Amino acid sequence: MGRFSECCLFILFVVINADISISFRIDSGAAPVLYQKYKRGFEEIISQIIRNGIRNVLNNYGSKYDAEGLSNLVL
Repeated sequence: MGRFSECCLFILFVVINADISISFRIDSGAAPVLYQKYKRGFEEIISQIIRNGIRNVLNNYGSKYDAEGLSNLVL
C-alpha cells in the first residue's frame, strides 16, 4: 500500500480598514463637462463616482500584496 498525504491550501483574507481623506477642486470650466458625462449633480459625483473610483483603485492596489506586505508599505 502506498502512502500519500493530502495538502490543503489555505488562503488568509484580512480586512483592512482605513480612514482616508482627499482634497480636490473642480475647475469651473470642467464642471459642465462633468455634468454632461455623468448626468448627476456635484454631490452625487463626489459621493458615488469619485468615491467608488478611489475605493476601486485602493482595492486593486492592495490586492497585489498579502497582509504582511501591506503593513510594510509606505503610501
